[in-house]
Amino acid sequence: MAKPPRPRADTVRNQESKGWLSARRGKLIAAAGLVSTAMLVWLLMSPERPQTDSERAPGPYAPPLNWKTCDTQREYDCATMEAPLDYAQPTAGTVSLAVIKLPATDPARRLGTLFLNPGGPGGAGTVELPRWKPLFPLRLRQHFDIVSWDPRGIGDSTAVQCFESSSVEATFFGNVAVNAYPRGKNESARWLERFNTLTQPCARRNGTLLDHVSTTESAQDLERLRQAIGEPRLNYLGLSYGTLLGATYANLFPDRIRAMVLDGNIDPVNWYARPGLSLSLRINTDQAVAATFEQFIRLCGHASAAHCAFSAGSPEATLEKWEALLRRLDEGAIEIPPGKLPNHPGGLAVTYAVTVAAVSDQLMFTKSPISAGWEGIATLLQTLWDSRNTPPSSKRPASPPVTAGRYAGPEQAWAVICAEAPNPRKPGFYAVEASLATFNSGVFGPFWAWSDSPCHNWPGRTAHPYTGPWNRPTSAPILVIGNTFDPSTAYVNSVAMTRYLARGHLITVEGHGHTALLNPSSCANRLMTDYFLTGALPPPGTVCPQDRTPFSGAPDS
Repeated sequence: MAKPPRPRADTVRNQESKGWLSARRGKLIAAAGLVSTAMLVWLLMSPERPQTDSERAPGPYAPPLNWKTCDTQREYDCATMEAPLDYAQPTAGTVSLAVIKLPATDPARRLGTLFLNPGGPGGAGTVELPRWKPLFPLRLRQHFDIVSWDPRGIGDSTAVQCFESSSVEATFFGNVAVNAYPRGKNESARWLERFNTLTQPCARRNGTLLDHVSTTESAQDLERLRQAIGEPRLNYLGLSYGTLLGATYANLFPDRIRAMVLDGNIDPVNWYARPGLSLSLRINTDQAVAATFEQFIRLCGHASAAHCAFSAGSPEATLEKWEALLRRLDEGAIEIPPGKLPNHPGGLAVTYAVTVAAVSDQLMFTKSPISAGWEGIATLLQTLWDSRNTPPSSKRPASPPVTAGRYAGPEQAWAVICAEAPNPRKPGFYAVEASLATFNSGVFGPFWAWSDSPCHNWPGRTAHPYTGPWNRPTSAPILVIGNTFDPSTAYVNSVAMTRYLARGHLITVEGHGHTALLNPSSCANRLMTDYFLTGALPPPGTVCPQDRTPFSGAPDS
């Protein structure tokens, strides 16, 4: 029987966002169908294929971890786990994984270990677990040790590094702002030339590691961690990219799950889909950012300037102010004088591309214990607005600090994305796609189109990708959570993930920002905690509010 077509993307918007702002900016997100009935039938009825060698359990025995108090985080325990470089060839070498544990606060009532992957790819659990500690519900911390790790290729584990140090990397890229994107033919040519040259040092310094930093192998590492810690079944919380990792684990080891929560989901089918578009556009990130920024403008415009620094008194006027700021940035960088930005006391020249990239990044957070989020965006934009007529400075930007040894560069994310998620291999493709993304997603489109361009000649190729099926029956239902205005992993991806999984169960959070954990919803936290403690699932169709609408005093709708 012919395989039916894979589901297309859709985007959830509320009725107000379809009104005045969409009329001003044009239709950003095309309507698309959800999973068809035929697709559902095929997913549910397709037989399981036999597991390959790379999918089987990672060996009969994983030695227990030797926990010690962490050097700098004294309330945490740290350990190191060795794992095969290639699970299909266990004698071909090993990688070392850095592991961290926050012990349960009530050891007498401890229920086990909850494994956390913070996302990315490129997210280091040894960094994010301590940083995110205030966000975890107290009842989870009472009853579970929370364990995270730096996945292979990342952080303090055996890591991908293309240069001797971060300062050498900064010198290599020079005036190519890899945290932004190129504009115009000259910048695009310099951008592609630098990434063409990047291939050699990355291949020379990392060798076969580049072929073995896949999601599949990280899922096998997670299974080995479960064995090493001695848990009979897995409790797992995955955010963002961690949802792809969780779905992969669930389908490689479907009988080993006690409880799994996937928050802020990636569509696994689109992750591995043929590259008619680059990855970020296949998973709708460009359109999700555009839709979320519409909400930013709407809520900021409804708020006073005391609550949203960039407010011009109404959504319409705030949008006009944003468009005027972009026109000014299109003429050249804005010089922010010394003392205006706390993280840049010496001043800063901000370009159009850097502004778009910074807004895209900070839209992920509303306001929480770990980020100023949307209020920080408003402050930055207002500072740019106030500085728009500042004369250019003759001072040269400070050189990057000299560093030595290990560093967490952007190549650690590229190593995973470029090796396993198909992206076009023609360098000229990305400028064309940027124009398409502009049509679909406005000013944010080119940033996301160019974000995948380092993959056009990346030297690594995942040796053992797991590309499905995604509906193997699991030993427990899986709880899926999605925010309606998530700028990084569009809500439609959470809907799709729920339908792919054999036992997926969706909680919708009506709110903003990337994932429910990082943008707190007491309702979602309570339901997630109940599920981890008892296995109880909320009723189908459950919708939760966020605790706080962005900008104090802004309306909820």
